[in-house]
Amino acid sequence: MPNCPQCNHHNPTGEKWCIECGAELNAEVNPDAFDAELREVIATQSKIEAIKFYRERTGASLIDAKNAVEAIARGEHVPNYKASGRDRDAAEQQIVDLLRDRKKIAAIKLYRELHDVGLRDAKLAVDALEQELGITSGSGCAGVLLLLSLLLAAGLYLLP
Repeated sequence: MPNCPQCNHHNPTGEKWCIECGAELNAEVNPDAFDAELREVIATQSKIEAIKFYRERTGASLIDAKNAVEAIARGEHVPNYKASGRDRDAAEQQIVDLLRDRKKIAAIKLYRELHDVGLRDAKLAVDALEQELGITSGSGCAGVLLLLSLLLAAGLYLLP
């Protein structure tokens, strides 16, 4: 039974793809060959195909694959993807939990550590995740508007 290199799931003998996460089993990936192959896919196929290719080969999430493909298209290096499998899932859940607890800066820091990206890319990814989850960071504007509305309503009520 081969273990998946991404999620460490035990797979039946003869499987080419992990039945848990879909990563390729027994694949020896040469980073330079992968980089060249990925750049070829980006140059000759659609962005969507390049993202699919990246996800299949690395087990990365959709947002991470999108960010990696866009970085390469801009001429940047292929971002390292440090975590894998269950560790990555736990860290991603921790980012979501931090966002729900309104700790966006901590979520961005954790994202940077996990994905080895710069501050700008981490912020954009966390912003996208925040929007996808429907979490608003709230700058306090809504509270101020509510207070002003209440004061205005009270003023109109008290006026003869």
